[in-house]
Amino acid sequence: MNVREMTPRQAYEAYCADAFVQAFPPAERRPWRSILSLIRMGAYVCYGGYDEQGTLLCCAFFVRAQEFYLMDYLMTMPAQRSRGLGSCFLQKLLDGPFAQRSIVGEVETPDGGAEDELRRRRLAFYERNRFCQTGVRSWLYGVDYRIIAWNLPVGTDDASLAAKLTQLYTVLIGEERCAQWVRVWQDPA
Repeated sequence: MNVREMTPRQAYEAYCADAFVQAFPPAERRPWRSILSLIRMGAYVCYGGYDEQGTLLCCAFFVRAQEFYLMDYLMTMPAQRSRGLGSCFLQKLLDGPFAQRSIVGEVETPDGGAEDELRRRRLAFYERNRFCQTGVRSWLYGVDYRIIAWNLPVGTDDASLAAKLTQLYTVLIGEERCAQWVRVWQDPA
């Protein structure tokens, strides 16, 4: 798999693909104009994993605030799932462009509902791929998330991670929306 940064056009094509639309319901997809604006500001970057013929197999979109990145989207094309390509792609990102970077991500918190098995599988996927659970949680537009991380700087505690995550959310959706729709806290459990 060849992993490379996507041009805005390539990212837009992935964003508009049926697979992306099916993987991320409308409530989870931010408008393309917002993503493009962040790309132009240097606060958003997209990577694709391609086969030898140049066909997109996987993609990941990240928002950036200084040295920290928030994984906004990670997707393997449906025809390529259950073949280990998502793990391969993620490992190539971690060993390549993100080797010296810090990444945080969100995984919906299991809550005893019908989606718990899927949420646990997602969490296990990230843990198998070198992410760890942190003691930070977030609530974003009504959804409760556990925060996972890769390659945090030495000495990063939950309080400073929570502050950094709030900064990432502010870059992503703006101060006003962040104040209204986002809560970040340290999980006492």
